[in-house]
Amino acid sequence: MKYFTFIIISFFSVFAFSQVGIGTAMPESSLDIRAANHLGNVSASDGVLVPRVNDLSTAGATDGQLVYLTEDVSTFTKGFHYWDDALSAWTPINSTIEPWNRAGTNNPATLNTDNIYTQGQVGIGTDNPLGALHITTQNSRDVLLFRFIDSPGDDLDIDLLRARGTASSPALLQDNTRLGGLRGQSFTGSSTIFNPSAEIWFQTEGASSPTSSAAEINFATTPVGALSTIERMTIKSDGKVGIGTDAPASTLEVTGQPTNTAVLDGMIPPRLTGNQLQAKTYTAAQNGAIVYATSAATAPAGQTINVTSEGLYVFSSSQNRWNLLNSGSLNVGQRTSVYRRVTLADNEYLSNTGLIELEGLIRVTVQRDNAVVYRPQIINISGSPIEVTLSGNTLGATVQRDYDTNLILPAGGFVSPDPDGITYWDVRSETVTSQIALPN
Repeated sequence: MKYFTFIIISFFSVFAFSQVGIGTAMPESSLDIRAANHLGNVSASDGVLVPRVNDLSTAGATDGQLVYLTEDVSTFTKGFHYWDDALSAWTPINSTIEPWNRAGTNNPATLNTDNIYTQGQVGIGTDNPLGALHITTQNSRDVLLFRFIDSPGDDLDIDLLRARGTASSPALLQDNTRLGGLRGQSFTGSSTIFNPSAEIWFQTEGASSPTSSAAEINFATTPVGALSTIERMTIKSDGKVGIGTDAPASTLEVTGQPTNTAVLDGMIPPRLTGNQLQAKTYTAAQNGAIVYATSAATAPAGQTINVTSEGLYVFSSSQNRWNLLNSGSLNVGQRTSVYRRVTLADNEYLSNTGLIELEGLIRVTVQRDNAVVYRPQIINISGSPIEVTLSGNTLGATVQRDYDTNLILPAGGFVSPDPDGITYWDVRSETVTSQIALPN
């Protein structure tokens, strides 16, 4: 029997210092595997196959153990995985994964277009986020929100959604539950210590329900020398505004600090000179407006006919003028009589502006006849006829006659005594009835 000895020539080269070459006689590392076309085009047979598995439920035996998962299974994604003793877990090797997970899974996203969700805290400009979203900027970089859309009803909102319970089982809110807010904080220490300086927050007013989501808005600031905010103003769900109180009882309630001598309580209305006020024209929409005139108008007239001194004035649209709120018992919105000193020439009447008007029906004016005779005049300004009663008496040598005269005074008509004291009127036809009482 003949024996043949075959010499198998291998491309394995083992050097004395334990470098192994496959496909090369000159390995350049502990293990150097060369392709069929070294540094050229890849061939179908090039490559290294590591153990391939379809499940990673069994723990690895040693740190760095490498396998290839042939398909997605459980929380693992198809690809290379190595055993990490420190984590006691199979860890994927994938240079294309993103630092977030695919929506609805615990698998790392592999594309920027994947739908994503975060498992923890997200830091932008920081690798140590202190909240769910932590943005750190430097050199005055702002956070900008843009929206370009034609419809005027589609605005850009930042919505703060609040519920009790859990995401899968939300529950209604209780009364006085904070919904969220905006707080500005100042750096106050040598380390990263920040304290609130001012804030706005939203708070439920009453429990939420399928028919009610009422809330109030609160404003707070931190005073000088303090490190915490104090509530300053509240807008209630019914529109009432409280300054210095969180329970306003009217449309606007302002509460001062009477025991704090450092706080100068009070309200200051708009301040302007009489001339500045005279340059403006107010309408019925400004009825009840209040201003403080710091000086009288140079030539009081029109709406500022009464602005003859410094003081607090209220506008009356029915009278079309500013009235002084004096130091007496007059209240805001209450009417009062005012007067001014004027000089008339003979046969001249007082100007209509600023005269006494009774309920929009009668205006009372005066005519100067001469230096010793002045005649009052009663004018019908109502726009329609009205009935007036004139009462008087006539004295004779032996008798006295008292009389009442009922007169229908047409629109624009007037009654006035003549220079001899006899009453006359400027009407041409009317019905006059008189009652004359003679003395016993």
